Amino acid sequence: MKKFTIILSALLFVLCLGFGGRSTYASQSNESFIKVQTISYQSGAVLQGFYFSCDDEMLALNGADSQTIQAFKNSLLSQINHLKSLMIASYSAIYLQNPKPEFAIGEGGGLEVSLVTDPSSNALGFQLLFTSQEAWAFYHPSDESETPAEESPQFITTHSSQGQILFAQTLSSLNMTVGQYLKSLYLTAAQSVSLSVEESYNPSYIYEYALSSSKVHSNADKIEYSRLGLYHHIWTRSEDQLASNSQINLYYYQPNQQWWYLTAICIGLGVVLIGGVIAIASKKLKKEKTNQHKTLN
Repeated sequence: MKKFTIILSALLFVLCLGFGGRSTYASQSNESFIKVQTISYQSGAVLQGFYFSCDDEMLALNGADSQTIQAFKNSLLSQINHLKSLMIASYSAIYLQNPKPEFAIGEGGGLEVSLVTDPSSNALGFQLLFTSQEAWAFYHPSDESETPAEESPQFITTHSSQGQILFAQTLSSLNMTVGQYLKSLYLTAAQSVSLSVEESYNPSYIYEYALSSSKVHSNADKIEYSRLGLYHHIWTRSEDQLASNSQINLYYYQPNQQWWYLTAICIGLGVVLIGGVIAIASKKLKKEKTNQHKTLN
C-alpha cells in the first residue's frame, strides 16, 4: 500500500506546529463515517487515529435492540483490534530490521498505541502516537520526497506535497481499496450479530489533518479551528467519489528573503533618488525663477 503519509512528511520538519495533547474530535457527524485523523504537534509527535461511527439510533432503525447494539459494539471493537494488530505487525517488521530501543513499540517508546471509545462522538477506534519526528521517520521509510519547489524569481517559493487519499488506495493482496476494506470490517461485525445493514450502511470517508500552523493551505473541503488551537483540514468523500476525486494537496509559501531585502533596498534607494531628483529640480527651478526675476529688473 502506497504510503499516504508522505503528504505530511515534507512539512513536519519545516513548520512550527502546536502541541495540544491527545486527540479530541474536531468535527462530528450524525451520519455514518469512517475517519482517519492525523495530528502534528509542536513537540514533533504525530498522532494517527482510525475511527468508526457507531450510532445507536441508526442501529435501532435496522431492528437492533439494546442487547444487540452492545453485542455489535463488542464485535466491532474486535474487528478494530484486528486492524490495529495488522498495523502493529507491519511496524514491528520495520523495527526488527533495525532495532532501536528509543523507537520501540509500547509505553515510553517511539510508538504508543491505545484503543478509543468516545460515546459523545459515537466513535470507536484506536490511536497510534509516534512520539517524535525521528520515530515517525523510522516507521515510515520512503524514497519519496517533497515535490520540487515552484520557485518564483522574485518573492515567494511554494512548497507543496501531493498524494492520494488513503481510502482510495488499493490493497492489491485483497483486490479492494482501503475504504472498501474498512467498510468490510463494520459489515463483518454486523453480520456476526445478525444485523442486516448492507444496504443502509453508506459511510462518509473522512480524512482529517490537523496542525497549529495557519501557514499551511490545502484543497480540503473545509478547514475548522478547534479550541485546542489546531487547524483541521478535512476531506470528505462518499464511496462513489473516491475513484474520481481522491487527490490531496498541501502547500505553504516561503518568502524569498534575499529578494525581499533586495526589493526593500531598491525601494529605499528609489525613494532617496526620487527625493534627490525632486530636491535638485526644485532648487534648479527656484534658481531659474530668481535669474528671470533679476533679468526683468
